[in-house]
Amino acid sequence: MQLLFLLLLPLAFSFSIHPSSLSPTALRGSATSHIFGDGDPNHVPSTLQKITAGKNKKIVDNASFSVSPKRWPWHPQQRLLLERGCSSLHDASYDRTSLGGSSSGVFLGILIDSSKKRFFTLIANSSPTSTEREASTPSNHPDPLLLQKLKHLHSTLGPPLLLSSKILSQSPSMSLAAEFKRASPSKGQIATSDISAGDQACIYFDSGSSVISVLTEPTYFKGSLDDMYEARVKTQELSTKLNTERPCILRKDFITSKHMILEAAAYGADTVLLIVAVTRRDDLKVLIEYCRELGMEPLVEIHAESELSVAVEAGAKVLGVNNRNLHNFKMDMSTTSRFSSKLSSEIASNKIILCSLSGMSNSDDVAKYRSEGVKMVLIGESLMRSRSPKLAIKSLGLDPRVKIEEGGGGAYTGGLKIVKVCGITSSEDALNACREGANMIGCIFAESKRTCGVEDAKSIVRSVRKFGEREGRVDLSAGIRRGIKRPLVVGVFQNEDVETINEIVEETGIDVVQLHGEEGEDCINDISVPCIRVIGVPLEDGRSVEERGEDIFKKCTKIPLAYLLDTKVGNVEGGTGVTFEHRIVGVVQGGGFPVIVAGGLEGGNVRKVAKDGAFGVDVSSGVEEKPGKKDSEKVKKFIDEAWRGGEEGVEGI
Repeated sequence: MQLLFLLLLPLAFSFSIHPSSLSPTALRGSATSHIFGDGDPNHVPSTLQKITAGKNKKIVDNASFSVSPKRWPWHPQQRLLLERGCSSLHDASYDRTSLGGSSSGVFLGILIDSSKKRFFTLIANSSPTSTEREASTPSNHPDPLLLQKLKHLHSTLGPPLLLSSKILSQSPSMSLAAEFKRASPSKGQIATSDISAGDQACIYFDSGSSVISVLTEPTYFKGSLDDMYEARVKTQELSTKLNTERPCILRKDFITSKHMILEAAAYGADTVLLIVAVTRRDDLKVLIEYCRELGMEPLVEIHAESELSVAVEAGAKVLGVNNRNLHNFKMDMSTTSRFSSKLSSEIASNKIILCSLSGMSNSDDVAKYRSEGVKMVLIGESLMRSRSPKLAIKSLGLDPRVKIEEGGGGAYTGGLKIVKVCGITSSEDALNACREGANMIGCIFAESKRTCGVEDAKSIVRSVRKFGEREGRVDLSAGIRRGIKRPLVVGVFQNEDVETINEIVEETGIDVVQLHGEEGEDCINDISVPCIRVIGVPLEDGRSVEERGEDIFKKCTKIPLAYLLDTKVGNVEGGTGVTFEHRIVGVVQGGGFPVIVAGGLEGGNVRKVAKDGAFGVDVSSGVEEKPGKKDSEKVKKFIDEAWRGGEEGVEGI
């Protein structure tokens, strides 16, 4: 896995680079001072030489090195954009000896070991000079033009709202920070270039968001201060029309100076994100106090437990927890829970307001965090990608007093969890699919070119259970939203009576039933195992994607484990080998229903579907040698591409 610079906004790191120096590149062999821009070979090469030599050379050869966007002003004395104590990385896997033995030096950048998914920090001088400290310390001389702009903004739009008060005012509802983001380093363009930040912010606000987060970083996230200003103006106009208080506007960027805070305030921000991981300990307190001088309460982000004391000592009141695990870049939702436990008394007295900034996907997550004293959650990319943000926000269950009548428990944003290979007729093909990484094996009992007999199905079930080291069915009472560790066997039926289905289920031992006909959902409760329901999607009927998606959404209930959308051609639903408009998936999942995508998928197109956030993907004819017989190479490619796309979909911001 290559390093994606700014892999995660709240946990990103960078350093300054001279415009004439090297562009972002992978390190190879010995270090060069040009990477650091000022041409002084005495500043840092010894550190790099250590990490690129001897036992660590292999790591570097498999790694990429990150540099900051060129938008940051460069001066020879400002080669230290970031200096920090690295205390937050004490739980990380890096070699202190190879980094010069210092845990409190100047932070220069990050190396990622792509083979082991580890990261190594590059630390330079353990004792920065006073000149270096002065260069990287926030300026005490405010820009007069920004001060003038801020004065004008206050006179026309009013003073900032206090984030802490806004969050607490939502009680007993969970406060939601909905994010506007045009792009990310890992996924590229998320929104079309002509999308209006103001219009999107108004949709969020009108749907119940009390905070609007706006990415203003221009190089990798394609954001701007103008986006934030537009969000402020438009939401304020809407709030006047609705006769209600406007939302807070949060500037999300790499805030490292007073200048950037003043800049945020002058362009309409009520608050800013301060990231402990990229802020010098001494500076954090200064920046928090400066925010308050401007009438703002900052959102201070922490991840590692060692960052908590730094934030509290600096005077942070609103703490945001990022749930991303730095060891493997995966979400660990218990991170927020651990901080909640440590801060229980402070949370109870509102001395600390705890927020969760990543990983939330449904009303269950919201309810869990609410019970732990969390007061705000931030949801980002899934709302930008959703075809119906209003529906997605509604289904989160922010207000515990309002029963969720529709949806599957909240917008599904958990990424790829299911890779299903259907039309399996032999144990050999089933085992091959399992070995390659499929976690659902489909056996068709309906009339088809790929019909599987009962005896063959029994053999397949035995083989799959043996592969998964289980003797009976997997308990699916908690659903499958969080994925499946052991492969399941799915029996596909079409317009079959319940009695026959249950007989085959009992005789073969299949784990899940897939209803592919017009059985209706009333019968699901009478089937002895959980069910997946198939809905046919017409190729085109003249309506918009959102209209078609909402029509499907209206057919959905909470009864099935998931919905499988397959292409409908004429009167034929499924098995057509034709793809449908996959943007419809976002509408249905935005309403809370996990969707497995079928129809025309194969190794060449599944990656994008998985990357775009589908809950599952299903293939049959796309990996066949002939009907009923799978091609092992095609199976491997399909499964590899599916999971690769799924990883890409959740890895970035």
